[in-house]
Amino acid sequence: MTCKPPCKHEFCWICLGPWNTHDSKACNGYKETVRRGECEVVRLRASAQEYIKRYAHYYERWAANEKSREKALADLSEIKNKKLQKLEKKHCQRGEHLSFVTEAWEQIVECRRVLKWTYVYGYYMPPEAYMKTELFEYLQGEAEVALERLHDYAENKLQKYFRDEANSEEFNKVFRMELTNLTKVTRRFFSNFLKGLEHELSEVDVTLVEEKHVQLTDAWRCQYCTALNDGDHNMCYGCLVPKRGQKRDTIREF
Repeated sequence: MTCKPPCKHEFCWICLGPWNTHDSKACNGYKETVRRGECEVVRLRASAQEYIKRYAHYYERWAANEKSREKALADLSEIKNKKLQKLEKKHCQRGEHLSFVTEAWEQIVECRRVLKWTYVYGYYMPPEAYMKTELFEYLQGEAEVALERLHDYAENKLQKYFRDEANSEEFNKVFRMELTNLTKVTRRFFSNFLKGLEHELSEVDVTLVEEKHVQLTDAWRCQYCTALNDGDHNMCYGCLVPKRGQKRDTIREF
């Protein structure tokens, strides 16, 4: 989140901490406080406090995603009932040609529902499965970043095309392709994430966490945002920049 000018302070909408301390990563994981050299009474009291803090951590993120899902549902309804008609007139498009906009918002609503319940899954993960917990939090964080990217693009980028000076050619070619690609990438990532949870993350080698999230060979790293992409695609899923040496007009859709 960014405050309006002149403040322009950037902060995380979930934990409210400064965004520059997040290093562009989600704050989904819980870090338990380690205590040593204390008496039994103090340790028991601290353990109870730790239990409450841990529960609050997961519940707050569950509730935040539920609230965001409800807001996305309201936005989807407004788009279907009001905004699509405005886009049809503004950019001379028939309703069926604007389905990519509603598909993006439907994907956002579904992903918010899934992400919300992953915090319940994370809360009940056994403490001894620390390696799977680390992997789960990595994948959950990546899913949250991907969803936030799609949500921000569908919500904020779309607004410019309602303005009088909006470029219809840019809307029909560039924006359509980019939003469609982000929707497909986010859908695929969440689908793979859910498959992993269904199998208790057993099919993923915890020593190759980053490589496994693309799940294909010939992976390449974006020169701009450093996101790891699979070899089947020539556009970065993270920043939509073409792979080095690939022209934008020759890129095929995800």
